[in-house]
Amino acid sequence: MMISGYGAREVKTALLLLHISEITMKASRFLTSVVIAVFSLFLLIPSILVADEVTDVWSQIYKRAKTLDQKYEIMQDIYKLDNKDFIPFLTEALDELFQYKRGRDLKSVQVHKKLEVLVIKKLGELKAKEAAPLIFTVVREAGDPYLKSEAILSLGKIGAVQYASSVALILKKLNIYRGEHVQEDEAIAYSCIKALEQFKDPVGYIPILFTTTAGYSRKVKDSAEEALSTITDDPTDILVQFIRTESSFKMKLEGLRYTLVSNAPDNRKVEVAIEALRQSLTNKPGTWMKKLT
Repeated sequence: MMISGYGAREVKTALLLLHISEITMKASRFLTSVVIAVFSLFLLIPSILVADEVTDVWSQIYKRAKTLDQKYEIMQDIYKLDNKDFIPFLTEALDELFQYKRGRDLKSVQVHKKLEVLVIKKLGELKAKEAAPLIFTVVREAGDPYLKSEAILSLGKIGAVQYASSVALILKKLNIYRGEHVQEDEAIAYSCIKALEQFKDPVGYIPILFTTTAGYSRKVKDSAEEALSTITDDPTDILVQFIRTESSFKMKLEGLRYTLVSNAPDNRKVEVAIEALRQSLTNKPGTWMKKLT
């Protein structure tokens, strides 16, 4: 496979300049930055190069970079390239970053997180299914909520449906309890909704339904309502079971309401309405209204 890439001459020049940068690093951080900028320009010169060679060159440049700042600058250039051949390299880079013991100073911690987020976003854009287990490890173990939320979004873009139940459980827990860090929790909830919407797995429907009444911001609530209309055209079976077993009468009514605005055929909507009526008749007259007030 041939792609628009970089000529051998420019590649050799880039590697030579990288070697120079390693030497000048000891003398001047400023000169190092200049050299990095120069070889980045060389690599942007269009020519013809085999795809594997492109990824090999960029991986060498990234691995030979000495600081997180340099790695981040290089990764920004890699991010602009739409090439699935980068997936193994990006997966390896993410694994190393996630295992890497972060520096103590605030700046290095911030750069490290930005680098992780950039790699995860790119893996999501490339729909790197082979990276899904590692990305889910980030979801499960990451302490930073924004890193976790970006990883969840990438799982959705990848279409890693095998993690739908796990993402639904994260959202369910947030619906029940959110701590003092409201913005962080909302970022995770929003990512869960978007991922579950892309999974289109019925397991996400009820947690998202609860999100609409769980006191989130308008952005999160709107995304939840949109997701309910796209996860499935016909939520009848889900909502009949929900209305039958849910203890909250308010949520039973919410289930009925979302049935009426769904794309289900009218005869299927009637099934949900009948179950709602049956539930009302099993209670004393006025019970529903009393429980709702």
